[in-house]
Amino acid sequence: MIVKEFDFSEDLINRLSALIIESRIPPEKMLIIAPSKRFFQYLADRLFEINHGKSKLIPDYITSDELVFGILSNLTIPMAGESEQLRIMIKAINQTQGYEKIIPRNSFERYSGAVISAKKIIKLFGEILKNKVTGSVSEFLKSLKKKDSEPYPGFNEHIDILARISMYYEKLQKEESNYDPSFLIPRITKREIEEFFKKYRQILLISPTALTEFEKDIYSAVESKLLVITQDCNEYDFTSIRDWPKLDRKNTNPSSKAIKESGFENTREKIYYSEEPSLLYEASKVLSIVQKELNAGVKPHEILVLNLDSMLAEILYDSLQSYNIPVNLSQGINIKREPLYQFFASIADYFSDFKSSTLIKILKNPIFTEIAGMKNLSAEVEALNKRIIANNLHLIYNLENEVFNDIFTRIPEIKNSLEELKQLYNSENSQKLYRNLNRIITKLGKKRSYELNVFRDAVEESVFEVTIFESEIKDKPYNIFLSILTSKRLPQIGSIKGEIQILGLLETRGISFKTVIIPSFNESVFPSPSQDYRFFNSSLRRSIGLPGLYQQEELEFFYLKRLIDSSEKSYILSLISNDGSYDIPSRYIYLFGHESLKKIDNEYKFPAFNKGSKTTGDSSFDTPEMKTTVDRFSRLDIDRIKKCHTRYYIEKILNISEERSLSEEIDASVIGTLIHSIFYELYTKAGMSGVNQISKEFENQLGKNLEELIDSYIRETLFFTEEINLIKEIIRKTCLNILNHDLHRVKRGFTICSDLSEKELTAKIGNKYLLKGRIDRIDKTPDGEFIIIDYKTGSIPTKKSHTEDENFKEIQLGVYGLLFREKYPERSISSLAYYDIKQAELIHLIGKEESIDAYLDNFEKHLINLLENFNESGKLLLAEDPESCKYCPFTSICRVIEI
Repeated sequence: MIVKEFDFSEDLINRLSALIIESRIPPEKMLIIAPSKRFFQYLADRLFEINHGKSKLIPDYITSDELVFGILSNLTIPMAGESEQLRIMIKAINQTQGYEKIIPRNSFERYSGAVISAKKIIKLFGEILKNKVTGSVSEFLKSLKKKDSEPYPGFNEHIDILARISMYYEKLQKEESNYDPSFLIPRITKREIEEFFKKYRQILLISPTALTEFEKDIYSAVESKLLVITQDCNEYDFTSIRDWPKLDRKNTNPSSKAIKESGFENTREKIYYSEEPSLLYEASKVLSIVQKELNAGVKPHEILVLNLDSMLAEILYDSLQSYNIPVNLSQGINIKREPLYQFFASIADYFSDFKSSTLIKILKNPIFTEIAGMKNLSAEVEALNKRIIANNLHLIYNLENEVFNDIFTRIPEIKNSLEELKQLYNSENSQKLYRNLNRIITKLGKKRSYELNVFRDAVEESVFEVTIFESEIKDKPYNIFLSILTSKRLPQIGSIKGEIQILGLLETRGISFKTVIIPSFNESVFPSPSQDYRFFNSSLRRSIGLPGLYQQEELEFFYLKRLIDSSEKSYILSLISNDGSYDIPSRYIYLFGHESLKKIDNEYKFPAFNKGSKTTGDSSFDTPEMKTTVDRFSRLDIDRIKKCHTRYYIEKILNISEERSLSEEIDASVIGTLIHSIFYELYTKAGMSGVNQISKEFENQLGKNLEELIDSYIRETLFFTEEINLIKEIIRKTCLNILNHDLHRVKRGFTICSDLSEKELTAKIGNKYLLKGRIDRIDKTPDGEFIIIDYKTGSIPTKKSHTEDENFKEIQLGVYGLLFREKYPERSISSLAYYDIKQAELIHLIGKEESIDAYLDNFEKHLINLLENFNESGKLLLAEDPESCKYCPFTSICRVIEI
């Protein structure tokens, strides 16, 4: 065996190409055992270049994973594919009495839970077999049981269950004559290994790391033909994952895993580091770095963006494509992004929980319109949605509901298509599932596209896998299909040449890039989340020589350091977000000397991002203009103008309304509106405006009327929740507290002026602008003055927020005061107050100490100035306070989040 070691900084592809050419061994007599298929693509491309496009210098290649299967194939024993292995394992687990002690039964009865558990156990058994376990796995596991003290309570039972699962798994393989390849490893002898390699004169083993005992046996059997190519560095001791072949590590300190004091100085010189506050900021920074490197003459395929976060990778892929910059996203696109997948998922959502909101979502989907053979259903669906909301139909259990009568009569295609979707969801087996799916997808085939064809392939693969699993899993075939489909990714047409590469860490093994960009370099991302050792804990793994968490992290750092060392320049970005989702950089940043790394220039801006200020007044942004002067305003209009001109423009000028829907959450404002309506009706019918004396009989009658109104307003379908009775009880207690509080005030001489409340009022200000609105409630004091009241369910605004000191941030009480003063100039206002519904108390904010008239005069001047500036500015600006945008339904129109 010959071993050639190169430094991390060297280009392994170039060095290996030179070795292959210098060897003069015919390519058919040489085998390369490559870390990955991608590595061989790069090697083959380099050899093509050297040989001017001729293929005569390209040897055979195989990856280390494929090598095991290649050797096992000499046994001529049928080997099960991954899906077949999972099916047999699920069957074995089902046959194992007491399996629920290590796998939750309710989870295992669903496809996703069953597959996850089966994969982990298959992997565990494979690791045991690849690390020179003689005999059966079940016998080996039984040998681990402790006679005296258990490492933890239930240890022996845990091991015994795993042993029985292994026993059934082996038995089922024999019965079906369909074997997990790992279980055939004990049958491999030196003869099979030599037979596999006999036609080769030289075997090139590239960068072996963390080898299993079985792999070491394979390579030891052909040592005379072996040329091992390794890479390492002097600054860090990687011997824990590079223990074969044994080398004399003179330049490392095997007694310590610590970095040498100045060991990373050369590496630090070419590393730039930045911390970003959000994923969007990080994406824009990566795009700006890409643009800078391209402008500097770096070729696209010489730039690598490491894919540690699939969401960010897809954002970058979409952005680069939109700027016509060639890009290769090796992992493909998450199928969940596909409209057809989302449509399939909504079918499962509706027919499992029957939410009317999901049904409307299906009907509005253009895919449904196409399936129904219609051109446009928006008007009909909107009319149906209004009927559903009017009837408070949170759940629609069947399509015979009378709410559908009109639309189904006029457009029977809608009902027919919904019945087809129902039939699809309830498919009894994989054959019927395939027929039903094919019928629907065929209707979408009029507009052929690459995406549709790729998606169709993914669907067919998924249905085929359903046929494998349906006999062992109790779940519906459609749910199994959807779970399988969820795991698919749609391949994108890409190349290693001429395109920016977005690759996973394992795909970069042995490959060098001029520029390396590593985003999302955070804990929980790098190193990647640890494997679940639920079935075999870390200490037990160590005791029998299986790799554990430490080796996994060490291996990832090995790949990362080699990647950075072999680049000319590396950029590392960490997310430090305010919401706490990412707040700690990866621990490995400190190995590179975190504080001494060069900072990434914060002024880098990708052409698509504006270079000016992000404030709302930046003239470089296209903003709508007011064509005419506006002179009529409601309280809500003014509130919108103060917070965001653009929202006012969207709702009032463009007349775009927030889409109405039935909420599944219990909104405090909804409860507040209910209580407000209940008391307005209660006091109006009781004629409270003329009541200043309360008899016991009148008080009892009010209480009885209140109960009836609560029952009338809070119907069974009003809230989508099983806690409807609890909500009703809470509202009842709240209303009773308010009634008791009000009756107490009436007994003290106050009058509830129900005849003045909820009337449309207007007020002219500045002889130019007309205010309009309705006051929630008006009470009269024993002194004959009036209290202007606004009901509040949520938190009560501070008094300061109603003053000039905070630019009259809260305007509601001031607007109500101006409306009342204009309508009833002869009536004196005692105070402006909030009625705290939760506490059933009146909170006076304006009027106890100051003159109401002086306050309203000052507030009126503020409004006139605000409305003058609004009309004269011409430009409608975006919100300055990001909090205003948090719950705005129109961010997709103004696109403020992109700024």
